[in-house]
Amino acid sequence: MTLITIPDSVTSIGNEAFSWCESLASIAIPGSVTSIGEETFKSCKNLKRIIIPDALKKDPQWREYKAEISTWSEVRTAEKREEERRHQ
Repeated sequence: MTLITIPDSVTSIGNEAFSWCESLASIAIPGSVTSIGEETFKSCKNLKRIIIPDALKKDPQWREYKAEISTWSEVRTAEKREEERRHQ
């Protein structure tokens, strides 16, 4: 599994939900998600791109998520992605 797009019906992501998904390279988290559990991205060594809602950047665990994945090359908010689509 290299790309995951979480559906809008999801409101939270549990602890260690994607831990050790070593092939995961990209994930898009919709605005409906308001919380993410601990160690969600632990050992996702190939994860390079994550799209998250602005609200999650305010989550106190955001620094922890970022620390878990030192290989991220792109972190964008869902709002920024939508703005980019409108300007294409």
